[in-house]
Amino acid sequence: MHTTIIVRYADRKPATPEESEETNRLRYLATLAKNLRRLLPDVKSLAASASNADPRPRC
Repeated sequence: MHTTIIVRYADRKPATPEESEETNRLRYLATLAKNLRRLLPDVKSLAASASNADPRPRC
């Protein structure tokens, strides 16, 4: 079972010219962390269902 997690870069507000590159990186990391926290319950439920799944491959 393969799971793809997509983090939306579009949630990030556009940078203003006076903001430093470091500020932009920190804002991006904060948005990334927020999105990952939002996905955590889904990942946990996928892991639980995968551990309970039939180990035989489907054809």
